[in-house]
Amino acid sequence: MVKNPVVRKNRSCGHAHAGPRQAKNVAFIILFILSLASRSAAEPQATLKPHPQKVPLNRELRVTLELVWAGEADVYDIPQPDTSVLPEFQVTSRKIYATRNRDENLLQYEFAMKPLKEGEYDLGRMQVKYYEKGKDIPTPISLPQTTVKVLPAELLSPRARAGIGAGAVVAIAAVATVLVVRSRKASERKKTTESETLSHARASLIAKLDGSRPLLLDGKTGEYLERLCDIAESDELRPHMEKLDDLRSLAEGVKFGGHTSSPDQLSWAEKLVRTAIQKAFPCEEQEEQDNE
Repeated sequence: MVKNPVVRKNRSCGHAHAGPRQAKNVAFIILFILSLASRSAAEPQATLKPHPQKVPLNRELRVTLELVWAGEADVYDIPQPDTSVLPEFQVTSRKIYATRNRDENLLQYEFAMKPLKEGEYDLGRMQVKYYEKGKDIPTPISLPQTTVKVLPAELLSPRARAGIGAGAVVAIAAVATVLVVRSRKASERKKTTESETLSHARASLIAKLDGSRPLLLDGKTGEYLERLCDIAESDELRPHMEKLDDLRSLAEGVKFGGHTSSPDQLSWAEKLVRTAIQKAFPCEEQEEQDNE
């Protein structure tokens, strides 16, 4: 009867000692995981940028490799990337830039690479590694797959293409100038031809008008007015004639009705036709006034 409580007491004590040990183990595992996570987050992260991604065989390719990590700048020792694993390219120049912004470090490598062979190649094969401070074992840095396509060589160099482009611009400008000059000359010739045509038509109408005056001297007033009507109804003057019906009535009344026209009516009829000629050929208005 006495032993049972002792057993229960011992068991109770056993449970009391097991709890802290388990808690310590859990805490250690958590700290270990956090340590690994912190270390992973601080490792250099790499990006690879080629320009251009399609390059002719006789032109150079520019490649930028960037490594970024947080923390102290000297926590890692990063040697030059190994480009010997890219036998399809010849590195002609290298540049290195290192900057720090607050807690972030940036190490930038810039390569000028001359392609030696046509095809598609992954620049991510380039080997990059780093050494942690105080350690001699390197850790490789994984680069993203970055494909570049090398095309056949161009027939013309960039300088030659630039020269041809400049020459083409000059040639186009010259052709445009010639076309503008020709267009202006053609326009001037057209204007001259039109002016000559209009002048000829105007002169012809005035000649007809002046040629009808002798009919008045012979007393043939009806025929004179009829001649004025013929001139007024020509294709050139019809759109510009005013009071054409009145002119016809006057001519018919004199020729067929036996009416006698006054000097004022005859003057009005001639002035009506001359005014229509001035409207049809406005550029010759001053010369028309001089003839009057």
